[in-house]
Amino acid sequence: MKEEKKPADPLLQQKKNSIEAIDKKNKLLTELFDYSVRLSCIPFTENFYLIAARELKRIFGALGVTITTYNAETSELILQYSTLSENEQKKAARLIGQNLEGMKFKVSKDLYTTMTSEWVKNVTTLNEVTFGAISPVIGKIVEKAFHLEWFSGMILQDQDTLIGTAVLIGRKGTDPPLLQDLKSFSGVTAVALGRWLNEQKALLTEMKYKSLAENMKDVLWQSDLQSRITYVSPSGFKILGYKPEELLNRNFSEIVTPESYATISDFVNMRTTLTGKNQKLESARYEVEVIHRSGNRFWAEIVSSPIYDYLGNMTGFQGVARDISERKADEIKIRQQYEKLELLNAEKDKLFSIIAHDLKGALHGFLGYSKYMADRIDKLSLDKLKDISNTIRTIGLNLNELLENLLEWSMMQRDYVNYMPKSHDFNAILEYSMRTMEQLARNKEITIVRTIPPKLTVFVDYQMITSIVRNLLSNAVKFTPRNGHVEIFTGEKADHFIEIIIRDNGIGMDDNTLDKLFRINNVVHTPGTEGETSSGLGLILCHEYIAKHKGRIWYESEIDKGTCVHFTIPADRYEN
Repeated sequence: MKEEKKPADPLLQQKKNSIEAIDKKNKLLTELFDYSVRLSCIPFTENFYLIAARELKRIFGALGVTITTYNAETSELILQYSTLSENEQKKAARLIGQNLEGMKFKVSKDLYTTMTSEWVKNVTTLNEVTFGAISPVIGKIVEKAFHLEWFSGMILQDQDTLIGTAVLIGRKGTDPPLLQDLKSFSGVTAVALGRWLNEQKALLTEMKYKSLAENMKDVLWQSDLQSRITYVSPSGFKILGYKPEELLNRNFSEIVTPESYATISDFVNMRTTLTGKNQKLESARYEVEVIHRSGNRFWAEIVSSPIYDYLGNMTGFQGVARDISERKADEIKIRQQYEKLELLNAEKDKLFSIIAHDLKGALHGFLGYSKYMADRIDKLSLDKLKDISNTIRTIGLNLNELLENLLEWSMMQRDYVNYMPKSHDFNAILEYSMRTMEQLARNKEITIVRTIPPKLTVFVDYQMITSIVRNLLSNAVKFTPRNGHVEIFTGEKADHFIEIIIRDNGIGMDDNTLDKLFRINNVVHTPGTEGETSSGLGLILCHEYIAKHKGRIWYESEIDKGTCVHFTIPADRYEN
């Protein structure tokens, strides 16, 4: 007899899926870092569009990638490069009626506003991705001919200035990248492209009025074997702040840091040793920190080649130096972004583990009580059934609160929550938010007292403010013992903001707990006075929502005496 296959363990499968997701995330972070370094090193002599497009195609496994640049004078996007093969481009040109590279797309004022506010977007038609330049009919033909299914657009902008776009093209049967994964690549590409275009523009401007040899941005130099400077092009004097007679015959040790001079000395010694062994020497590239005449420091990239006399003896070195301060700053910025992403992901992983623990505990309780009631339904008294039913309802309400907070927080992190403030009556908001609290308060015989002016109008996002009030009231009820009371009243009004205060006579918090509030990497995980679950996620959500309103939230608390939470929101109109 054949052995029956045992069903897969769902926990093992879940763990495997989690590990695969983490590996995928880490791989993408590594790709982002490598991609940013690669782009930051592209000199003005190489084709930025070709390198960036091919890297994006490889990283995301796309069928093709196109890159455009924005011309502010004509309000047009111009297609600069496409990774499609020459045959594919010819085929597309026959269908569209024009060549791909060089195509222009008109950008209206409304479209410009939309593009600069929405950095990444997934669309499904060629008509949408070309902003209507290709008709829906022709777009459908091209999509069918090339088996296309999705287009992921990345807006390339430096702060509020539009530089261009990058579009990933996907084949049928594949899925588009997640928008949050594209955002970092959008920012990195924009910063690097902006730098490269600025270098191009500066170089063309200089070449227009003066000869390249005299005014190029890079510095031409020569030195002897003792590292004494024998020649520097005019641009070098400008960059270093010296006059020609002050710089010539000086040693490199006088214009670079000691650490950088050690690098130069090691390089010279190595070259001299290899020359003695009759080995051919090629150009070398290294970085040094240069000291300006004023004492300021900046980083330069050096390309050095040996100089030989007619007998083949090495007499010195020559090469090119380039100021890479901007690139270094970009690398630091990218590294900081990378470290920040790693930290955020670690914090989120920790939070999800806490949430999973709370969900599992609540579900176990729910299932346990429901099984107990089902197994003994004929033997339980009416009072006992009522008691178990109330417990199951309480667990269900806690689960519902946790899931609502988790869903809202998840949407907030992915920028799916739109902030749309309007004028609202705060009393109506409070009335709606308290409905879910009434049963919990009655179960614990807690009195909720409201002292809110009858005409208090606030300028808030309705969904966010109801979530804020609901979470803060829920916490007050959870951490207040039976027969306690909760008060809701207004505080001071200043600078068009009104202060709302929720005070209870509950168990309170110590200073250590207060310091951990609103921190995702140190979530407070304290059960209520009657065992109610509390993940701490609600407070984090409140903090982010109040920040959206430009308000503040803070706590005052004392052990066994109660807690008072204050938060401020915009006041549209305040009348006694």
